[in-house]
Amino acid sequence: MAITAAFGLHAIQLDAVNAFTNSKVDETVYCQCPEGFEQTGQCLLLLQALYGLRRSPLLWLKEFSTTLIQLGLHQVPDELCLYTDGKTIVFFYVDDIVILGKDLALLHQLKDALLQLYEMRDLGDLSWFLGIRIIRDWQQGKLWLCQDSYIEKIATSFHLDNSKPVYTPLTQDELIPYDGQASPQDIYIYQRKVGSLQYPATITRPDIARTTSKLSEFLQNPGPQHQEAIDRAIKYAYNSRHLAIEYSADTNEQNVFACASDAAFGDNPTTRHSTEGYSNYLADQLISILQNKRLSLPLVQKPNF
Repeated sequence: MAITAAFGLHAIQLDAVNAFTNSKVDETVYCQCPEGFEQTGQCLLLLQALYGLRRSPLLWLKEFSTTLIQLGLHQVPDELCLYTDGKTIVFFYVDDIVILGKDLALLHQLKDALLQLYEMRDLGDLSWFLGIRIIRDWQQGKLWLCQDSYIEKIATSFHLDNSKPVYTPLTQDELIPYDGQASPQDIYIYQRKVGSLQYPATITRPDIARTTSKLSEFLQNPGPQHQEAIDRAIKYAYNSRHLAIEYSADTNEQNVFACASDAAFGDNPTTRHSTEGYSNYLADQLISILQNKRLSLPLVQKPNF
């Protein structure tokens, strides 16, 4: 998305219908006849992959990757789901496919080729991807990524959406290991909460990255202090759910790639472990971070279009 905003690329999205069934099975698999078609002493030889088959995701990856190569694209090194031909970029996650490019005619040409090969839904301009809202302002050359809807679902599922708002993700009180033993139910709930919050923390909400990283240290035996802390983090995320990562067009050719790092030596009073972090920028746009206590990033309010 940083590249999309920096170079003003168009983005269109496709959704593959029953993607796995497009792949041929590369091993011998037999299955029972479906209900209503049973025959005594008979079974079926599976030719196409089905959902629920262990190898189906890999088979679809190989199938779709082969198709993209046949259409003239090549895989970007070390990125299994990213392809380009120098003018068009394609990335996908299972059945969600996005095509990027400057030339709309080339994009639609590739889209039409895929629609002829597979049953797909044309979703038009990219606006949602894996629970991430994508908002664009072409006049300003800006693009925003926001997970407000996903965060609302988290808060609602744990009944924290009507709680008193908080304005920081974590208190200044030091979190220490619990000296008691948490019940299996408490452990399960705590792990669900932390796991749910990890997704926005790694995608669009770097302001809670340090918090979720710290709370992950207590997944095996969370105490009351840790339960209160994760509830606070979810309340904070919900209260600030409309914050978004902002990307904009970059006209400075000197801004190609830059990274920054920082470390705090032995800052954990219990383990004496050190905290470190880094942030990477492409075309002056933030593209990745590692949790860091001192990291300060300019999240903005999600625009309403």
